[in-house]
Amino acid sequence: MTRATRRLVVLAALTAALVGLAVGPANAHDELIATDPAVDATVEQAPTSVTLTFSAAVLRTGAAIEVSGPDGASWSAGEVGISGATVSRAMRAGAPAGQYAVAWRVVAADGHPVSGQFGFTVSVGSPPGTPITSPAAVASPTARSEAPTIVATPGSGGHQQADGSSTAAKAVLGALVVLVLGFLALVMRRVVASRRREGF
Repeated sequence: MTRATRRLVVLAALTAALVGLAVGPANAHDELIATDPAVDATVEQAPTSVTLTFSAAVLRTGAAIEVSGPDGASWSAGEVGISGATVSRAMRAGAPAGQYAVAWRVVAADGHPVSGQFGFTVSVGSPPGTPITSPAAVASPTARSEAPTIVATPGSGGHQQADGSSTAAKAVLGALVVLVLGFLALVMRRVVASRRREGF
């Protein structure tokens, strides 16, 4: 293997490594690591709130949690609360027994929207005579406007998905690939010219 060939092999390996490093951060997003109630859990009484914990702190804008009951009605109350990697929203009092679906959406630290859904079951529900809080009395306009657009299915598990790719990360990756390919083309022209001068 000539020196020129070895140089091309090294440059090709370097290009692959740089592209791998650039693609990694572009595809990495905050992940949902815990929920309260737990995914597909069965609880005796409905919780007073639903809490989600992520692998890293999320942005304080664009978060939404919507809890749907067995009757299809919304049991979410008030605004979404965010504290670092923890996102929560209160539930109305008087929730009956049955299956509940939680649909959620947050914006990761890199500006990437992430959403998903899961379910849990209430086995007993609120005691007879417990007043049912009206959603109009507790749900603020801000909280209503932030509701996710996905449809939640009870017991669907903790699935989550990313809504698109990071534009900034793609731009950086594209610029890096163009620079590396341009450098490779320049080196190859020099190698060809050198081989011609040597009589190959």
